[in-house]
Amino acid sequence: MRDTCDSIQTDSLFKDWDTNTTTYMDTVVDEENKILFCGVPKAASTVIKRMFLKMEFPRFKNVELDDIRAGKDGKLSNTHGQDLRSLEDYSIEKRKQILQSYFKFLIVRPPFERLLAAYRDKSDRLAYSFFNGKVMDSLKERNMADEYIYFDVESFHQFLEFIIARTPYPLSEAGAIALEANTMLRNEMPIFDVCRPCSVQYDFIAKLETLTFDMDYLSQKFNWPVKFPSKEPTTNPDYIRLYYHGLKNQHLKVLKTLYRKDFEMFGYSIPEPLLTVGTDHL
Repeated sequence: MRDTCDSIQTDSLFKDWDTNTTTYMDTVVDEENKILFCGVPKAASTVIKRMFLKMEFPRFKNVELDDIRAGKDGKLSNTHGQDLRSLEDYSIEKRKQILQSYFKFLIVRPPFERLLAAYRDKSDRLAYSFFNGKVMDSLKERNMADEYIYFDVESFHQFLEFIIARTPYPLSEAGAIALEANTMLRNEMPIFDVCRPCSVQYDFIAKLETLTFDMDYLSQKFNWPVKFPSKEPTTNPDYIRLYYHGLKNQHLKVLKTLYRKDFEMFGYSIPEPLLTVGTDHL
């Protein structure tokens, strides 16, 4: 990972802090055990936060992990302003001390798999919206409910095109959209931009594909009283093949460029199902 950092443009989290530049790190600071966790959207960050909440606050002792909520609105999408402490709760000097002395870890996930998981999370919540409901009702009337998945796949391709339009690498025909939308949402950002691994020297990088084993290691290391709940990822190779099928190679190449740092830093490659989804190989 250090080799990748040396080969790319310098990243300076400290400079961003000093100049009040917006950063997108979502962290949990455990002062008692001197642990810092950086959460990556769609990479088990919610369940890890629930574990920290259960370990730190007695009121969650008899609450199942899936039922744990935090803060006034009950959301765990962002730690700052919630029950758990984050780096933003400290002065800049204290943040630097934490980064130098605490055990720091994050969880990573293959970029294209994470993108699909982000989309499916949003689409599942919208599945019963007025528009999607009308589509489903129309298909049911024609005994074609199973065809809804293809409507969803087309929506996913539009989702990807919109992401591309909001990046530094917009497609030429999407330039106007790019100027209007301007920036990516945090859920879609590369891990490089979210957790800043070239500015923060992480002590442990877990991977979603080996997460049960990785979390067992951390649980033993810190003697955590809460066990990580092993679950199978809902986004599997069959879904990846289905949802990316038919996407233009032009778009795939732009996405690969956008997430290049994540591919290189964390040892990922283009998923096998995506090597032949278009008319040309990547």
